[in-house]
Amino acid sequence: TAAAAAAKISAAPVKVAVKVAESGKTYGSVTAAQIADALVAQGLNVDKKDVTLAEDVKAVGTYSATVKVYKSVKADFSFEVVAED
Repeated sequence: TAAAAAAKISAAPVKVAVKVAESGKTYGSVTAAQIADALVAQGLNVDKKDVTLAEDVKAVGTYSATVKVYKSVKADFSFEVVAED
């Protein structure tokens, strides 16, 4: 069900690895597509157009996002941006 999918998304530990300058700032912003890819890698069926970021993501840290799972069902979750090895 949509509610079950939303619960799985909310509970998923999402990490996005990006290239980072020494200052901790990312090269470019983290995008909804990168978040969707991280969720898909965990076996969750998410389309990038359904992901909404709460703010521009331009540094390492923890941020919030929302996924529209179904018409009125949304999943709020947090994700972590980390430096690529």
